[in-house]
Amino acid sequence: MQVDTYLACGLLTEALNRMIDTFVRDYLIERLEGLPEHLLLTGYYPHLTLGTGQRFASKGGYIVRFAGPEGTRLVADRDWLVP
Repeated sequence: MQVDTYLACGLLTEALNRMIDTFVRDYLIERLEGLPEHLLLTGYYPHLTLGTGQRFASKGGYIVRFAGPEGTRLVADRDWLVP
């Protein structure tokens, strides 16, 4: 949850910095739609993109399992899946 919050705050900060003095809600959404695919801070989500009218940035995921019985490390069972 901390990584998701950090990512959201980082995207919002970057969008606000690029808006200069034009603080309008619709323009903010438009700026946010184009940012994720151009930033490095989306490392946890390698396929993170937004498009016009889309409100879900991550459109897939990994199926994971615990690596051992102690349950401290996750490993991916397969590649990135998109429903």
